[in-house]
Amino acid sequence: MTKVLVLENVSVNGSKYGRNQLYELSGSELQAVLDTQQAIKFETPELDQYEKQVEQAINKFKKDVQKIEQSVDPRFKDEDFKSSAIEELKNELKASVEQTQSDYADFLANLRDQAASEVANEDVRISNSEREQAQLKVKQLSNELKLGNNDAIDQLANNVEHMTEDRKKALALELPQLLNEVEGNDQLEKRVKNVYQSAKPAESEASLFLRGVNALSNSVTQAYDRLTLIDRNFKGDNALNVHNENRTEKRYHDFKAQ
Repeated sequence: MTKVLVLENVSVNGSKYGRNQLYELSGSELQAVLDTQQAIKFETPELDQYEKQVEQAINKFKKDVQKIEQSVDPRFKDEDFKSSAIEELKNELKASVEQTQSDYADFLANLRDQAASEVANEDVRISNSEREQAQLKVKQLSNELKLGNNDAIDQLANNVEHMTEDRKKALALELPQLLNEVEGNDQLEKRVKNVYQSAKPAESEASLFLRGVNALSNSVTQAYDRLTLIDRNFKGDNALNVHNENRTEKRYHDFKAQ
Protein backbone atom coordinates (compact mmCIF):
# COMPACT_ATOMS: atom_id res chain seq x y z
CA MET A 1 0.00 0.00 0.00
CA THR A 2 1.15 3.51 -0.84
CA LYS A 3 0.08 6.69 0.95
CA VAL A 4 -1.42 9.24 -1.43
CA LEU A 5 -2.29 12.86 -0.66
CA VAL A 6 -5.27 14.11 -2.67
CA LEU A 7 -4.85 17.80 -3.52
CA GLU A 8 -8.35 18.51 -4.84
CA ASN A 9 -11.67 16.67 -4.68
CA VAL A 10 -11.73 14.00 -7.38
CA SER A 11 -13.94 11.11 -8.40
CA VAL A 12 -12.32 8.03 -9.93
CA ASN A 13 -14.28 5.03 -11.15
CA GLY A 14 -17.20 5.95 -8.92
CA SER A 15 -15.08 6.48 -5.81
CA LYS A 16 -14.73 9.96 -4.30
CA TYR A 17 -11.48 11.21 -2.83
CA GLY A 18 -11.45 14.33 -0.65
CA ARG A 19 -9.16 17.34 -0.81
CA ASN A 20 -6.28 17.27 1.68
CA GLN A 21 -7.03 13.66 2.62
CA LEU A 22 -4.58 10.78 2.80
CA TYR A 23 -5.41 7.37 1.37
CA GLU A 24 -3.53 4.08 1.31
CA LEU A 25 -3.89 2.69 -2.20
CA SER A 26 -2.35 0.04 -4.42
CA GLY A 27 -2.47 -1.39 -7.92
CA SER A 28 -4.80 0.06 -10.52
CA GLU A 29 -6.62 2.20 -7.94
CA LEU A 30 -3.37 3.89 -6.99
CA GLN A 31 -2.44 4.58 -10.59
CA ALA A 32 -5.91 5.86 -11.47
CA VAL A 33 -5.85 8.40 -8.64
CA LEU A 34 -2.32 9.56 -9.51
CA ASP A 35 -3.34 9.90 -13.16
CA THR A 36 -5.85 12.60 -12.20
CA GLN A 37 -2.85 14.89 -11.58
CA GLN A 38 -4.62 15.92 -8.38
CA ALA A 39 -2.77 13.55 -6.08
CA ILE A 40 0.83 12.82 -5.06
CA LYS A 41 2.58 10.03 -3.24
CA PHE A 42 3.26 11.01 0.35
CA GLU A 43 5.53 8.58 2.13
CA THR A 44 6.58 9.28 5.74
CA PRO A 45 8.94 6.51 6.86
CA GLU A 46 10.05 8.48 9.94
CA LEU A 47 6.41 8.48 11.13
CA ASP A 48 5.53 5.00 9.92
CA GLN A 49 8.00 3.61 12.44
CA TYR A 50 5.63 4.47 15.27
CA GLU A 51 2.83 2.48 13.66
CA LYS A 52 5.26 -0.41 13.23
CA GLN A 53 6.17 -0.21 16.92
CA VAL A 54 2.52 -0.65 17.85
CA GLU A 55 2.20 -3.59 15.46
CA GLN A 56 5.35 -5.18 16.88
CA ALA A 57 4.02 -4.79 20.42
CA ILE A 58 0.74 -6.45 19.35
CA ASN A 59 2.58 -9.34 17.68
CA LYS A 60 4.61 -9.86 20.85
CA PHE A 61 1.43 -9.86 22.93
CA LYS A 62 -0.17 -12.47 20.68
CA LYS A 63 2.91 -14.71 20.80
CA ASP A 64 3.17 -14.43 24.58
CA VAL A 65 -0.54 -15.27 24.99
CA GLN A 66 -0.10 -18.23 22.65
CA LYS A 67 2.80 -19.48 24.79
CA ILE A 68 0.57 -19.34 27.85
CA GLU A 69 -2.25 -21.12 26.02
CA GLN A 70 0.10 -23.88 24.86
CA SER A 71 2.22 -24.06 27.99
CA VAL A 72 2.59 -27.37 29.84
CA ASP A 73 3.40 -25.49 33.03
CA PRO A 74 0.89 -26.89 35.56
CA ARG A 75 0.34 -23.42 37.01
CA PHE A 76 -1.58 -22.42 33.89
CA LYS A 77 -4.17 -25.12 34.57
CA ASP A 78 -5.41 -22.71 37.21
CA GLU A 79 -7.72 -20.34 35.28
CA ASP A 80 -7.21 -17.52 37.77
CA PHE A 81 -3.43 -17.78 37.46
CA LYS A 82 -3.71 -17.94 33.68
CA SER A 83 -6.05 -14.93 33.55
CA SER A 84 -3.72 -12.97 35.81
CA ALA A 85 -0.76 -13.70 33.54
CA ILE A 86 -2.69 -12.60 30.44
CA GLU A 87 -3.92 -9.51 32.25
CA GLU A 88 -0.31 -8.57 32.96
CA LEU A 89 0.50 -8.94 29.26
CA LYS A 90 -2.46 -6.73 28.40
CA ASN A 91 -1.24 -4.06 30.79
CA GLU A 92 2.25 -4.22 29.31
CA LEU A 93 0.81 -3.88 25.80
CA LYS A 94 -1.38 -0.95 26.80
CA ALA A 95 1.56 0.85 28.42
CA SER A 96 3.71 0.26 25.35
CA VAL A 97 1.03 1.54 22.97
CA GLU A 98 0.37 4.62 25.10
CA GLN A 99 4.08 5.47 25.19
CA THR A 100 4.39 5.05 21.43
CA GLN A 101 1.31 7.24 20.91
CA SER A 102 2.80 9.92 23.15
CA ASP A 103 6.12 9.85 21.28
CA TYR A 104 4.30 10.00 17.95
CA ALA A 105 2.12 12.92 19.01
CA ASP A 106 5.19 14.90 20.10
CA PHE A 107 7.08 14.13 16.90
CA LEU A 108 4.09 14.99 14.70
CA ALA A 109 3.41 18.26 16.51
CA ASN A 110 7.04 19.34 16.06
CA LEU A 111 7.01 18.30 12.41
CA ARG A 112 3.85 20.31 11.75
CA ASP A 113 5.31 23.36 13.46
CA GLN A 114 8.51 23.12 11.40
CA ALA A 115 6.58 22.67 8.16
CA ALA A 116 4.28 25.61 8.93
CA SER A 117 7.27 27.80 9.76
CA GLU A 118 9.01 26.90 6.52
CA VAL A 119 5.94 27.77 4.46
CA ALA A 120 5.33 31.01 6.35
CA ASN A 121 8.89 32.14 5.73
CA GLU A 122 9.22 31.11 2.10
CA ASP A 123 10.73 33.81 -0.09
CA VAL A 124 8.88 35.15 -3.12
CA ARG A 125 11.61 36.22 -5.50
CA ILE A 126 10.71 38.31 -8.53
CA SER A 127 13.16 40.61 -10.27
CA ASN A 128 12.27 44.26 -10.77
CA SER A 129 12.40 43.84 -14.53
CA GLU A 130 9.94 40.94 -14.47
CA ARG A 131 7.64 42.89 -12.16
CA GLU A 132 7.77 45.91 -14.47
CA GLN A 133 7.00 43.79 -17.53
CA ALA A 134 4.03 42.19 -15.76
CA GLN A 135 2.68 45.59 -14.79
CA LEU A 136 3.00 46.77 -18.37
CA LYS A 137 1.23 43.64 -19.66
CA VAL A 138 -1.68 44.19 -17.32
CA LYS A 139 -1.83 47.92 -18.11
CA GLN A 140 -1.85 47.13 -21.83
CA LEU A 141 -4.60 44.56 -21.40
CA SER A 142 -6.62 46.98 -19.28
CA ASN A 143 -6.46 49.55 -22.05
CA GLU A 144 -7.50 46.97 -24.64
CA LEU A 145 -10.54 46.01 -22.59
CA LYS A 146 -11.53 49.63 -22.09
CA LEU A 147 -11.43 50.04 -25.88
CA GLY A 148 -13.69 47.02 -26.33
CA ASN A 149 -11.07 44.50 -27.45
CA ASN A 150 -12.07 41.59 -25.19
CA ASP A 151 -10.11 39.15 -27.37
CA ALA A 152 -6.95 40.58 -25.83
CA ILE A 153 -7.53 38.30 -22.83
CA ASP A 154 -7.40 35.25 -25.08
CA GLN A 155 -4.16 36.50 -26.61
CA LEU A 156 -2.66 36.90 -23.14
CA ALA A 157 -3.79 33.37 -22.28
CA ASN A 158 -1.92 32.08 -25.34
CA ASN A 159 1.14 34.09 -24.40
CA VAL A 160 1.18 32.65 -20.88
CA GLU A 161 1.85 29.19 -22.28
CA HIS A 162 5.18 30.44 -23.63
CA MET A 163 6.27 32.59 -20.67
CA THR A 164 9.09 31.69 -18.32
CA GLU A 165 8.13 30.63 -14.81
CA ASP A 166 9.44 33.91 -13.37
CA ARG A 167 7.36 35.98 -15.79
CA LYS A 168 4.24 33.96 -15.09
CA LYS A 169 4.79 34.39 -11.36
CA ALA A 170 5.08 38.17 -11.78
CA LEU A 171 1.98 38.28 -13.98
CA ALA A 172 -0.06 36.30 -11.45
CA LEU A 173 0.67 38.92 -8.81
CA GLU A 174 -0.67 41.70 -11.04
CA LEU A 175 -3.81 40.03 -12.39
CA PRO A 176 -5.99 40.68 -9.31
CA GLN A 177 -5.80 44.37 -10.18
CA LEU A 178 -7.25 43.59 -13.59
CA LEU A 179 -9.95 41.48 -11.97
CA ASN A 180 -11.08 44.53 -10.02
CA GLU A 181 -11.46 46.45 -13.26
CA VAL A 182 -13.75 43.87 -14.87
CA GLU A 183 -15.78 43.26 -11.73
CA GLY A 184 -19.44 42.81 -12.56
CA ASN A 185 -18.78 41.30 -15.99
CA ASP A 186 -19.10 37.58 -15.29
CA GLN A 187 -17.67 36.55 -18.64
CA LEU A 188 -14.57 38.73 -18.37
CA GLU A 189 -14.07 37.80 -14.71
CA LYS A 190 -14.05 34.12 -15.66
CA ARG A 191 -11.55 34.67 -18.48
CA VAL A 192 -9.19 36.66 -16.27
CA LYS A 193 -9.41 33.99 -13.57
CA ASN A 194 -8.56 31.34 -16.18
CA VAL A 195 -5.45 33.31 -17.14
CA TYR A 196 -4.52 33.51 -13.47
CA GLN A 197 -4.88 29.75 -13.06
CA SER A 198 -2.47 29.26 -15.96
CA ALA A 199 0.01 31.86 -14.69
CA LYS A 200 0.10 31.16 -10.97
CA PRO A 201 3.21 29.28 -9.81
CA ALA A 202 3.08 25.64 -8.93
CA GLU A 203 2.64 24.87 -5.25
CA SER A 204 5.98 24.61 -3.47
CA GLU A 205 7.28 21.36 -2.02
CA ALA A 206 7.16 22.92 1.43
CA SER A 207 3.47 23.77 1.02
CA LEU A 208 2.64 20.28 -0.24
CA PHE A 209 4.52 18.75 2.66
CA LEU A 210 2.58 20.90 5.12
CA ARG A 211 -0.71 19.76 3.60
CA GLY A 212 0.46 16.17 3.94
CA VAL A 213 1.57 16.31 7.58
CA ASN A 214 -1.64 18.12 8.52
CA ALA A 215 -3.60 15.29 6.88
CA LEU A 216 -1.82 12.61 8.90
CA SER A 217 -3.82 10.91 11.62
CA ASN A 218 -3.23 12.15 15.15
CA SER A 219 -3.21 8.55 16.31
CA VAL A 220 -1.15 5.42 15.60
CA THR A 221 -3.22 3.16 17.86
CA GLN A 222 -5.60 1.91 15.15
CA ALA A 223 -4.16 -1.60 15.17
CA TYR A 224 -4.47 -1.76 18.97
CA ASP A 225 -8.02 -0.39 18.83
CA ARG A 226 -8.95 -3.14 16.36
CA LEU A 227 -7.34 -5.74 18.60
CA THR A 228 -9.53 -4.71 21.53
CA LEU A 229 -12.55 -5.20 19.28
CA ILE A 230 -11.77 -8.69 17.99
CA ASP A 231 -9.51 -10.40 20.57
CA ARG A 232 -11.48 -12.39 23.15
CA ASN A 233 -8.99 -11.42 25.86
CA PHE A 234 -10.35 -7.86 25.70
CA LYS A 235 -14.06 -8.68 25.84
CA GLY A 236 -14.22 -7.40 29.41
CA ASP A 237 -12.41 -4.18 28.52
CA ASN A 238 -14.29 -3.12 25.40
CA ALA A 239 -18.09 -3.17 25.32
CA LEU A 240 -17.94 -3.43 21.52
CA ASN A 241 -15.75 -6.53 21.48
CA VAL A 242 -17.24 -9.14 19.14
CA HIS A 243 -16.97 -11.77 21.87
CA ASN A 244 -18.97 -9.72 24.33
CA GLU A 245 -22.56 -10.95 24.49
CA ASN A 246 -23.68 -7.56 25.83
CA ARG A 247 -22.04 -5.51 23.07
CA THR A 248 -23.97 -2.66 21.48
CA GLU A 249 -25.45 -2.77 17.99
CA LYS A 250 -22.24 -1.43 16.46
CA ARG A 251 -19.94 -4.05 15.00
CA TYR A 252 -16.27 -4.36 14.14
CA HIS A 253 -16.77 -3.42 10.48
CA ASP A 254 -18.09 -0.02 11.61
CA PHE A 255 -14.62 0.83 12.91
CA LYS A 256 -12.25 -0.63 10.33
CA ALA A 257 -11.91 2.62 8.35
CA GLN A 258 -11.16 4.83 11.35
